Amino acid sequence: MIQPLRTILAISLALAVQATLLAQAPPNDNCADAIELNGEVIDLAFSTINANTDGPAHPDDCPSSGTTPDSLYNDIWYRFTPDWTGKALFSTCGTASFDTKIMVYIPGAACPPSVDDYLACNEDGAGCALSTSEIDFNVVAGETYLLRLGGWGNGSPGEEGDGTFSVTEFIPPVPNDECEDAIVLDLGPNDSLMLSFSSVDATTGLPVHATPLLCFEQGEKNVYNDIWYTWTATFTGWLEWSLCGTASFDSRIAVYGPDQPCPPDPNSLIGCGDDDTYPNGVDCPGFTSRDVFPVEEGKNYLFRLGGWSGGDEGIGTFTVYRTNPPIVPPNDECTAPDSIFVMTESDANDFVYLFEGFTFNGSGDPAMPNPACDGENEYWDVWYKFNSGENTALQLRFNDATIIDGSQFDIELYDDCGIQSDLGGSGFCVNSGSFTESYFETMIENLPGEPTEYYLRIASNVTNAGPGEFWFQLVGSPYSSLSELNVENFRFYPNPVTGVANISFNLLETLDSQVEIVNTLGQSVFRQDYGRLAAGKHYLTVSTDQLNAGIYFFRLLAGNHQKTVRFVKN
Repeated sequence: MIQPLRTILAISLALAVQATLLAQAPPNDNCADAIELNGEVIDLAFSTINANTDGPAHPDDCPSSGTTPDSLYNDIWYRFTPDWTGKALFSTCGTASFDTKIMVYIPGAACPPSVDDYLACNEDGAGCALSTSEIDFNVVAGETYLLRLGGWGNGSPGEEGDGTFSVTEFIPPVPNDECEDAIVLDLGPNDSLMLSFSSVDATTGLPVHATPLLCFEQGEKNVYNDIWYTWTATFTGWLEWSLCGTASFDSRIAVYGPDQPCPPDPNSLIGCGDDDTYPNGVDCPGFTSRDVFPVEEGKNYLFRLGGWSGGDEGIGTFTVYRTNPPIVPPNDECTAPDSIFVMTESDANDFVYLFEGFTFNGSGDPAMPNPACDGENEYWDVWYKFNSGENTALQLRFNDATIIDGSQFDIELYDDCGIQSDLGGSGFCVNSGSFTESYFETMIENLPGEPTEYYLRIASNVTNAGPGEFWFQLVGSPYSSLSELNVENFRFYPNPVTGVANISFNLLETLDSQVEIVNTLGQSVFRQDYGRLAAGKHYLTVSTDQLNAGIYFFRLLAGNHQKTVRFVKN
């Protein structure tokens, strides 16, 4: 009985030793025990089974899904010293049995490293099976980099497993695929440059824009398959960057500055382009891009060139050159509309008044609703404001004054910036392209019949048609219910007026009289009571120094009658 008992004890002890060995942590479980790697490493076996987590969490670096997206669990450590200067590729892509996460820390990082020592990381490498990882990073020969390899986890304990990894020299297929590798532009003594490029096989980097950009379509937030350039301004002025008609794909460009790190802050965007036009308004072929933006001497700018979607990449050339500032419509923004007014039919027929405008070099706010009479695309728009008075309907007379064929306009009514007019459910939106002639007449109906301010938006769909010039008139009863005052020899001079306006007239009877100056929205900006004026000839003077430059109406009021004259304040 003694011999069998000894045998049982020996077997039990062997099994216990084996279990202890199996439960042992990897030899490089702790950062202080990191394994040294020199030169390229190919398919090196590893295991994170039973490893603990001793590295820091990274709340702002390499986020992934889950309740603890910043963490890397069950980590093991290596110290890697390359024998080349350039890029290194750290990869578990398809060679590990679990969902890996990898990090690289700067040379000289202590153990354990701090968040500030972070250099690069990856959780799910593009196209890597089992959510394995791959990251490239810049290296200098002889410098030692701290490598951390572990697993993803939706909370502790996280994933663990085994496999192999490699650290090899990486030569990117696109040399300026990363912001850090941006190609330096030299505009030379003539402040101009033409350069060939290729974005084939480029990846999509940062930044992703949290909100839509003025020059992108609704909901678009990125520049796909992007390549990078950098330039330090040699002058203060304006620069044009153009791929207009010179790229083989639907391009998108963005410029960041000044003096931004890589990747740049999305809020540092100073220029961008998507579906653009030549300066004369003709569409850039193939939905290509151009933009004009300000630069300051001595400041550095980052140029980002890519595609409209993930499938857009290709080749081409671009030009960068010094230029003049663009002429932007003064009423480009809804918050700064031009004031217009309703005119009589006779004044419209005689072209006493007409309102002119253009959408060249305009912009469009993606937060605004798209025109109800057109599809979703990129719009450049301008804004006008008027008072509908007591009209229940107005006639809109519109003419596309653009010489170049192809321009179209969407014309619609807003109650306020961002709020399209309902007009009893009918609304108002017309597209100039639905008319056979460049001049057309249409009705704005279901107006309330009482003084109401509206915004008129005129927009160009620059994705499908170019911007352009136009003129229009609003025809109806002018904003006033007062009948004509019967006076003789009425004169208002000079017109335009810069300082004092002179008014002379002959009253046919004694009347209580007032003078009023009204802007084009029907708002009174000046009023003076002259009391009871006797029949006969009168001379009045009114200072206009308090008025801003623009169009106004001078009214001589007496009882329920008025005499009105339009004047311009310079």
